[in-house]
Amino acid sequence: MTDVSILMPAYNHERFISQAIESVLSQQTDFSYELLINDDCSTDRTREIALSYAERFPDKITVMFPQKNEGLMKSYGRLLSHASSPYIAILESDDLWTDTHKLQKQLSFLASHEEYGLCVSDYRTIDEAGAVIRSFQKTDDEGLDGNWYGKLLYGNFVCAATIVFRRRDFESSCVFSDFLANGFMTFDLPLLLGVSSVSKCWYIHETTASYRILASSISHNADYEKNRCFEESVYDIQKYAMEKYGTGSYSAEEIKKARVFSLMNKALVARRREDFVRYAKEYRDESLKGFVINHFPTLFYAQHVARGITS
Repeated sequence: MTDVSILMPAYNHERFISQAIESVLSQQTDFSYELLINDDCSTDRTREIALSYAERFPDKITVMFPQKNEGLMKSYGRLLSHASSPYIAILESDDLWTDTHKLQKQLSFLASHEEYGLCVSDYRTIDEAGAVIRSFQKTDDEGLDGNWYGKLLYGNFVCAATIVFRRRDFESSCVFSDFLANGFMTFDLPLLLGVSSVSKCWYIHETTASYRILASSISHNADYEKNRCFEESVYDIQKYAMEKYGTGSYSAEEIKKARVFSLMNKALVARRREDFVRYAKEYRDESLKGFVINHFPTLFYAQHVARGITS
């Protein structure tokens, strides 16, 4: 059995998957790892490239592929079912690790701190060509003493490409079949909420990974409808977590207010009046602005569109 299983869902990333795989192979560790790649019926050369690496590194890389396209969440399910390690890392096939000691640093910490079930780090966002868009040095963990659940429930500050988690804590807190049954569009948020509800979390304040922003990226999609659906899925995950684990350090009303405001603002920016009005009727805020938004959404929308204001 290996010490770390690295889950890599892949779909139509022939331009990027070699970089992702190479960044795994470059890891310098004193423990063993396996890279599991699930190609979800790509229509380009993604599978061919992945298989070529598996042929060269059969002791480290396994490639699997379903008979038909199943989507991201089922890809993660397939990968999890094949993972055999006590620790699990995530690296989607368009992202990459930039620190050759990333896994070593994270596993060394987790192995010596049993009360911690999750370890993440700083990161960069990059574009399709690999140019840095922005570097993130987060401070969201300050003052929490590793107890992240409430803050993560209010708003996710973790980059999936940096995550390493303890399998034991995932299995004791998460029911993956629920993720599928509820139609969740992302794996990292319900994972983070589940693990942080039963264990402490640690942040390494060093940049170890690059998250690639693509036009098709689920959480950064320029397509308003796709982005709206993702935002609504995030709220579905939040509601599921509140029912299963509690509200943490925030109230359900505060969490709903923040999510509805985000949806409302996206509708305003995209000039989607009907959506704005629908979300505005759910918005609750005691300020005068909040009162106007909730009670006179059409008027508020018209004024802000006319003035070119987006928030």
